[in-house]
Amino acid sequence: MQIQRKAAAVLIAVALISSSLESASAHTQLSKSYPMAGSIVRAWPAQVSITFNEPLLVISGKEINWIKVLDSRGQRADVGKSMVNGSTVLVPVKKFPLPGIFKVLYRVVASDGHSVSNSFNFTYKPSKTK
Repeated sequence: MQIQRKAAAVLIAVALISSSLESASAHTQLSKSYPMAGSIVRAWPAQVSITFNEPLLVISGKEINWIKVLDSRGQRADVGKSMVNGSTVLVPVKKFPLPGIFKVLYRVVASDGHSVSNSFNFTYKPSKTK
């Protein structure tokens, strides 16, 4: 009888763990970005964009989804407001910054209401011109 109780307790624990793992993996995830995380960019982009695996929530008059781009000195390199189109959020960036490592910070809210915040870096190293 005691073995059956222990076995039942183990089965319940396994079920709880697997259901929490399923719900944790259900949150929106970054599918692609431009520039790509960890990449070296030779030509400066006009904007930074991030696409997720599901549509983002948009609330009129509220900026709940955003991208911020910081240069190697911690100064903002983005200009204007972030814009959402379906599952993609993008922000325009300043023209011709100094070379260096740029940090992209973002926060998005998926259509299911779950928010995701994270960051990644890319390096701007312009091609040498002769």
